[in-house]
Amino acid sequence: MSFAERYTAGLHEKQLRFRKTHLGAEQRFGDAAGQGAYGYTVYHECSAAMLLECLSLVGTVVLIGAAFVWLSKAGSIVKVLIALAAVLLFRHLTKYLVRLLNNFLVKRKISADAEYAAYFAMQYPEHAKLCAELNEIYAVNPDAIPAKEIRTQIQDGRSRDMKILRAVGYAGLGLLILAAIAFAVFIAWVIRETT
Repeated sequence: MSFAERYTAGLHEKQLRFRKTHLGAEQRFGDAAGQGAYGYTVYHECSAAMLLECLSLVGTVVLIGAAFVWLSKAGSIVKVLIALAAVLLFRHLTKYLVRLLNNFLVKRKISADAEYAAYFAMQYPEHAKLCAELNEIYAVNPDAIPAKEIRTQIQDGRSRDMKILRAVGYAGLGLLILAAIAFAVFIAWVIRETT
């Protein structure tokens, strides 16, 4: 087995482990303007977890920026490294708490609704056994919900995800515009004060 095949197999195993611990979620990687990839989680089945994940990412970026601003004022690299370690701890803690919230809410939806249990088992086949354990109605007759109806639910879920992602994108664009305006006001203030 070549290195590329082992690497691909390792990535596949890692993704399977991730899907087992994160119900209805997917791990993705973004690129920060060519500066390197960062990982984030997309929660397809829980809007609250998706919103908290976005807020956690934004909070992490803001805290990293604050740590570097503190570097210019504190002058001590050790203090800034401690601040960056605290930011990483914050990110890992929020990722863990968001995963717990997502798993709790998804399990509660599965146990409360047999149609949702059938949808979830079809969308995520590795969790079909979990759906049968949590929902007795689904466990008794897993084929009671027509596949066509489940596919319609899946399509509706995807369109809802696209709306949420679009709203998050617009909110991010709005934040960038506000940051640009604030930067322009700051530059104007600096020019006025220094001349």
